[in-house]
Amino acid sequence: MVMVSRHAISPMSPTWSRRTFALLPTYVSDVVEANIRAATSEKAVGNVMNIAGGSHITLHEVMQLLQEISDVPFTVTFKMKQPGDVGHTFADTGVARHLIAYHPLVSLHEGLAKEFAYFASFYGHTRAA
Repeated sequence: MVMVSRHAISPMSPTWSRRTFALLPTYVSDVVEANIRAATSEKAVGNVMNIAGGSHITLHEVMQLLQEISDVPFTVTFKMKQPGDVGHTFADTGVARHLIAYHPLVSLHEGLAKEFAYFASFYGHTRAA
């Protein structure tokens, strides 16, 4: 799963259905690296591999981390679970580790900080000192 954030710059009040929703965010350069490794590996031909980041984290923890990185306070409202909501995502990257020596290179904190800086550049936002 690749996590793409929205509206990380402005104070906001997003609504999420589950505070404990757990995910494995993956930075895009890790996905690109895995694809390059798979495309250039004879061992990968005909195999299916999961690619995921190295951090299993709850949505609530991601929101706290984004507040720390951005230094922009916002309120998150958690609602009841909605039909179709997935409580946890998980990807076993063992096959990718074995076949293409995959391992995530970008930590969750580093990836979110890079993403925040990228989007902040569009709005002239700088982190408060």
